[in-house]
Amino acid sequence: MQIRNRIFRHVIAAFVVVGIIAAVQNRPFIAYRKFSDLQWLQTATAEEQRETAHQALGFWFGDPHDVFVTLNYVGDESSIPYLEKALFFAPGPNEEFVMCTWQHGRDALARLIAEKEAKLKQAPNAAPPTNE
Repeated sequence: MQIRNRIFRHVIAAFVVVGIIAAVQNRPFIAYRKFSDLQWLQTATAEEQRETAHQALGFWFGDPHDVFVTLNYVGDESSIPYLEKALFFAPGPNEEFVMCTWQHGRDALARLIAEKEAKLKQAPNAAPPTNE
């Protein structure tokens, strides 16, 4: 009887873990799937694409290639933390991660950081950004 109770508890625990993962990954998964919808990509505004890309980078199980490419075109300063986090957790280019995917992420991040630095140089009297 004790073995049956232990098995039952393990099965319940597994279902709870799967349920939590599903709840956490639902929004990022939906956002990630939009990047395979060509009609949505053609009709979505740059802001919609950017916000969806930010959400899609939270999807643990997907390849962020298309998201990185999109952020290279429509990303703005708000995209920097999302790209940094995604690249931090992604394997390096010599591991299982495809080199071109990693490079697209690095390119998007480099472009956005360069734009941010250029903005700061143009506004010398502006207050420095705060890390809130």
